[in-house]
Amino acid sequence: MPPSPHLPQYDSSPPPAAPDAPGWEVLELARRSAEAHATFQRLMTEAHLEYLRVTETILTGRLTTQPPPTEPATEPATRPADGSPAQAAVPAQPDRQRSLTVAPPAGPARGPGPEDRTAVVPDPPVAAIAAVAAVPSPDRPAPTAEAGVLVRPAPSWVETGLGGHPLPGLDAGPVHIVDGGSGLAAAVAAELAGRGVAAVVSDGRGPGGVVLLNGMAGPATPEDAIGTQLAGLRLAREGGRRGVFVIVADTVGRPAGAWLGGLRGLATSAEPGRTPVYVECERGARGPAALAVLIADELTRGAGAQRVRLAADGTRSIGHPAEAEPSDWPGILLGPEHRIGADSVLLAHDCGVAVVDLARETRCRLILLGNTPLNEEPPGLTDALDERAILRRFAAGTGGPDGLAGMRARARALLTVREIRATIEACEQAGARVRYLCVDTTEALSFALDRVRADWGPITGLLHGPVLTPAAKSDVAAGTQLTHLAAVLAATARDPLDTIVLFSGTADHPMVGAALDRVAEAEQEHRPGCLVRSLTWNSLRTAVEPARARPGTVAVNAARYPWIGDHRPQDVAILPPAAGLGWMAAAVRALEPEAVLTGFRVLRPVATGEPQTISITTSGREVSLVNGAGEPCYRARFGAPGRDREWRPIGDPARFAGSSVYAGRPLFHGPLLRSIHSLGEIGPAGVVGTVFGAGSLGWADDDLPVDLAALDGAVQLSGVWAMDEHRPVLPMGVAECRIHRWGRLPGPALCVVADGRRDDLGARCDAALVGPDGELWAELLGIEFVALTAEAPALGAPDPASRA
Repeated sequence: MPPSPHLPQYDSSPPPAAPDAPGWEVLELARRSAEAHATFQRLMTEAHLEYLRVTETILTGRLTTQPPPTEPATEPATRPADGSPAQAAVPAQPDRQRSLTVAPPAGPARGPGPEDRTAVVPDPPVAAIAAVAAVPSPDRPAPTAEAGVLVRPAPSWVETGLGGHPLPGLDAGPVHIVDGGSGLAAAVAAELAGRGVAAVVSDGRGPGGVVLLNGMAGPATPEDAIGTQLAGLRLAREGGRRGVFVIVADTVGRPAGAWLGGLRGLATSAEPGRTPVYVECERGARGPAALAVLIADELTRGAGAQRVRLAADGTRSIGHPAEAEPSDWPGILLGPEHRIGADSVLLAHDCGVAVVDLARETRCRLILLGNTPLNEEPPGLTDALDERAILRRFAAGTGGPDGLAGMRARARALLTVREIRATIEACEQAGARVRYLCVDTTEALSFALDRVRADWGPITGLLHGPVLTPAAKSDVAAGTQLTHLAAVLAATARDPLDTIVLFSGTADHPMVGAALDRVAEAEQEHRPGCLVRSLTWNSLRTAVEPARARPGTVAVNAARYPWIGDHRPQDVAILPPAAGLGWMAAAVRALEPEAVLTGFRVLRPVATGEPQTISITTSGREVSLVNGAGEPCYRARFGAPGRDREWRPIGDPARFAGSSVYAGRPLFHGPLLRSIHSLGEIGPAGVVGTVFGAGSLGWADDDLPVDLAALDGAVQLSGVWAMDEHRPVLPMGVAECRIHRWGRLPGPALCVVADGRRDDLGARCDAALVGPDGELWAELLGIEFVALTAEAPALGAPDPASRA
């Protein structure tokens, strides 16, 4: 067994005195005190060194004086292979177009107007999209590690009689018989004593051997069995270090015997100087006296067999372990039977790149299970790609008052969220449909799975393992992993599972693999037609790496975009949020033609009084607009669109002239941004009107991929409705932005504002733009406005002198 982090990694103390030596109790106490003191000193030293290292790193950066390489020529073996999610090609699909039966709006009163253009708008120029696209680097080499798994076959059992020789080491000091709730210790100790063995019932602490009977207690639940294994592990560490170490367990008894299989891992990892033996003893209807004879026979006449099975019918078999067999992944599951396909519903927990590879081969439906909520990332961390970089940002002022330990916990949680998002993104790009469930109780798990079953049908497969991040060899990690598996198996007990895969990693606790093997064996017996595999993930690729942010840039200045100075709330020139929305949508289109923006938020305004270069960056499924100072200003995510909605324009969109809007309401748009041409009656839930596009407003030809003037016009008309008694409001977010047609509108557009709701804090509504051809051009769903307080500076039209 490897040295425990809670014990010294060396033993300079003399061997313990024999129990019959004078004063051996005092010497034993002195030895343990010396070990505890050494452990304390070592842990304190390590803690101080770690604190100094991290503090120096995050506060001064002295450990990172050399700048990191921009793109290394060769990547580490943990990078995704070619064809991984960050590089998977997404087939282009035709633009989604929908028609509405509406009359084209009236023509503009002024401006050159491009009504003679064709109604079919071509794709935007490639250069315009490339300027703002975040495209992953295609030249990363494939990792050198070969992906695959090791199949752990069950041992072969050979029926064998007793050999007549005692277990080596049985006479090396007293043998401590630990009852553990089995009710057998007294009978076993008496039987061994009758055969000349120095056996005593105790808690197992002290020099000599140990016979652990906890596994014969018959646990009522898997959780009880897992607790029994952890208790045995602690005893194995705290007990004497010489003599035999015998574990006896009934892994056949119902209802939770199979979950005791991890006890075999304790026996196989026993420390040098011990003789480990693992006995699977089926208790059946036999009483303590009969079982004591069987156990005593094994110790005194078993000839040192290290894995034994004593069946209820009296047969004795010796287990011979089989070598693990390498296999490819996920080919081991597919084969000629094609159990997993597009209609399969697989529940996966902590499977990382393994589930991505399976999604790529099968395009199945995936339920990804975790207990980490997918919280939004704090601003300013998009380009902080590892724990050290994030800690430095926290220490520089974006952290909280929770100290170094708290900042480290938040940094690791942030990285975990990135990995989960990367896994979801990779599976979706591979063609799978994905749902992520964040649950922390068995009740929440059952409820969440019932909702998925209502949409997708019953669950047909289960993947469980620590492949996302290999678990450390710790008791807590081992117990948590097994407890999670027990909950998942219980939640899917009535599902028609045809595939069960239980993973362990090469760095896992030795107890985990042994427990998974026995549970897999029990599940195979319970589900004869199910393909059950207990595997070791044998690849250096485990986690799905989030895509690195690669920004595109846009030069924002009045010479290039004259309208940039006509958006001046409180007479301060800032970028219209609709412009950022359009640029971000174009960047996403370059990555995924059918994706839409979701959860668009204004974090801070983008000042445009002075020329600057803004950046559009994507990281995972997040897209951000960053100003010239490196501050994130707008943020959104992107993915599949939601359900289509029906638009029903009601009323006359040309009842009032748009000029009355700008003269009588607290709007802040100059002539080049006054897109509202006309509008109708303002109702309690919406309004209709007509808005001009860039051509109708007289904008010069440019490389903009979307008609920003019309998009801003839709936001303006929504704001007119949201003002409600002329109160000032500002747009702060959009739940979903769908651009159906790209390029400039060929004429004025009908704008429909609907499903509005207002309260004292602000308003929310939906808006749509319908072109003169009757086609739907854009939809802005869930536009959020914040009402300004009475103390806020007044909003109004820009001062012409401020633009001079």
